[in-house]
Amino acid sequence: MERITVFDVEVLNQDPSSICSIGLVELVDGKMKNTFYSLIQPAILQKDHARYRIHHIGIQDLIGQPTFDEVWAKIEPYFQHHIVVSHDIVVDMNYLMAALNQHHLDYPNCLLSCTNLLAMALYPQRQSYSLTSLAETFDIHFQAHHALEDAICASKILFKMLESEGVSSLYELHKKYHYSFGQMDKHYYHHMPVYKSTEDIGEHPLSKETVCLTGTLSVSKEKLEQGMQSKGTHTSRNVSYHTSILVVGKKGYWKNKYGKKNAKVNKARYLQSVGQDIKIIHEHAFVKMLKDDKK
Repeated sequence: MERITVFDVEVLNQDPSSICSIGLVELVDGKMKNTFYSLIQPAILQKDHARYRIHHIGIQDLIGQPTFDEVWAKIEPYFQHHIVVSHDIVVDMNYLMAALNQHHLDYPNCLLSCTNLLAMALYPQRQSYSLTSLAETFDIHFQAHHALEDAICASKILFKMLESEGVSSLYELHKKYHYSFGQMDKHYYHHMPVYKSTEDIGEHPLSKETVCLTGTLSVSKEKLEQGMQSKGTHTSRNVSYHTSILVVGKKGYWKNKYGKKNAKVNKARYLQSVGQDIKIIHEHAFVKMLKDDKK
């Protein structure tokens, strides 16, 4: 039995923990079984005009609404031991983890997938992969930026993709396109790979990693990026919830890794503290990994 929860959140302001609404759809063996929607009163009721123009949820709408921990007590079963999907899984999990951390709640044990990334694999010639653009293609009508409406729309898009590929489950779709699932557990998070590992690349140790470089490198950045590309590794300019490896350059390594002035190292340390599976390694160790042809 394949249990999938497709969810979406809206946030009140720039604080990632300021979730002000959440909507979700539970799918069991390809059929919609349950839906849930709630407004949420964040800890700090500070308005952000740009976000208000998107979702039209104001402070007055949130006063007296349940807090995140109260809502989580109701919806946690929809995340535990499910495949959790959103249309931008990294961003939405960023918000969810921030709220869980704020309330000292454990992460759910689940797998992670993303309709946006899957659509990129299935329809590589598209100009836009936004929820609205894909909905228009599939003739799906919905109210954009309403958390439940967005979750239902993403569910319908997922159904369309499964149907068009002739598969009956999300596991089959991931296998067909060589995509790994992301993963969460109590105090652990590993993102869904941005790029799939292809059969041509094989299972090189770096084929599913997202790597960011920092510090002064002894090997040229261009040479490292060419090596990563040949192994199917995705490069990232900044440390984020996508990043799985931060490579620190040989020159000034100890100062950068153990000092407090390198912003990328500081961000990586923070992500480690909240459970993300991100490694901080020496440039030489990374070069050795690139040269490793074991599959």
